Amino acid sequence: MSDFQYMVECTTRDVIGLLMERDNMQMEEALDKVYNSQTYENLLNKKLLLSAKP
Repeated sequence: MSDFQYMVECTTRDVIGLLMERDNMQMEEALDKVYNSQTYENLLNKKLLLSAKP
């Protein structure tokens, strides 16, 4: 697993955890929300992340 893939997996895990904790979502609902989001698509786009300006 590359460093980039690891970063994506860890970020995804953290976002799912936050949805479950803060929004009281069940795991299945949180997984569905994250994996079907534009945010997740952007996270997978390495070129977009590397070109982002702080």
